[in-house]
Amino acid sequence: MTFARPSFEQTFQNRLNFATLKSQPNHSMETTMCGESMMLFQRVLIPLGLMSDSHPILGIAADMAARFHSELLLLHLFNHTHLALRDPTEIAGLRTTLSKTARKLLKAGAERVYTAILEGNACYNIEEVTRHHNASLILLTEEAQEERLQPWFGTATQRLARRALIPLLVIQPGAKLAFGKPIVCVVD
Repeated sequence: MTFARPSFEQTFQNRLNFATLKSQPNHSMETTMCGESMMLFQRVLIPLGLMSDSHPILGIAADMAARFHSELLLLHLFNHTHLALRDPTEIAGLRTTLSKTARKLLKAGAERVYTAILEGNACYNIEEVTRHHNASLILLTEEAQEERLQPWFGTATQRLARRALIPLLVIQPGAKLAFGKPIVCVVD
């Protein structure tokens, strides 16, 4: 089976059809700046390590969800290769903690909150969840560097920044965001 390359006229007509669809008022694509920013924050993936209850990224996610009516995907990742395998009661405790966190975010104004607990490679799991759930933004914190992996790979955040196909918002520890100010997104 061979595929013919579309002619210039066909390509131009396809672009014209897309432009007329885009200019119609009832079309779902929003062309205003407010609409584009809302599309950017429509579904936010938040990889978490539930080590502390007062996670700084959760406050930023709650503010973002209330302001932009975002859906949040909370993902707890752990790597079982460095530690012994987790027992089922510990995983049940993680699920309870994650569901409590999701309830707090729903009270703060999030449209929907999805939760998942995965084990294995952090970068691979984040990429898979991003593709599967069609996330539009990844909200991360910069974590502490593992000494033995530092010269070769960098942190999981740095590896993900090199491989991600969607925008990343990396929060430095102790930083606060003010969403009342304009947000500038750098796009390649």
